[in-house]
Amino acid sequence: MGLQIKQNKTMMSQHKLADIMFCIDNSGSMTDCINGVRNTVSNFVASLEAGVQGLSPVDWQIGLLNYSADEFIFVDLANDTSRFKKKLEKREVSGDEFTPGAIDFAISNASWRTGAQRVVVVFTDEDLKGGYSPSRSAGRFDKLMEKIVNSHIQIIYYGEQCPYYSQFTKCPKGEVNVVSNFSGISFNELMTRLAVTVSSGNAFAGKEPVVKELVYDLSHVRIKKI
Repeated sequence: MGLQIKQNKTMMSQHKLADIMFCIDNSGSMTDCINGVRNTVSNFVASLEAGVQGLSPVDWQIGLLNYSADEFIFVDLANDTSRFKKKLEKREVSGDEFTPGAIDFAISNASWRTGAQRVVVVFTDEDLKGGYSPSRSAGRFDKLMEKIVNSHIQIIYYGEQCPYYSQFTKCPKGEVNVVSNFSGISFNELMTRLAVTVSSGNAFAGKEPVVKELVYDLSHVRIKKI
């Protein structure tokens, strides 16, 4: 039986709120990344439950978007690690990456809670110009940045050097980590650092609704919500 946490309502009100959506490039070259997240998510959740280095416990939700240019597989935010881990499976797909579109969709469709720290963690092995329809993606990127800021989303990016994705550092608490070989990432370190971030306070908590309107045309994308 998977891990499901039932938290006392009184205790939950004293916890920091964190909604964390993982957007994972679903191409075959990303297998190491997907396996790494699968293998360490339990440690990450344990850190959130217990608090890290004496920091406050976290009332958390995690979700997942596996994406390619033509298919998004979406698992909404929930306090259920068993469901999350079952969906972190290798899927062989064709086509390019569509990272801007995936971020756009995740922001619009995830069940973000009012007052929660909203985090999108992105893993991809392609820059914007190496993915789907580079000119179209670049042409709307400023609008995507506005949406991220107005929706109070913290972006943590892991991937190739890219002049567009480097702009995530301009978003409040945004991080850009340039990675060319995902097998060299310390996922335990990433998860622990993320746990520290969400445990340390709700300085950038989302008190306003997210922007639901999509920036990109996703009419060509097969969308599976599971």
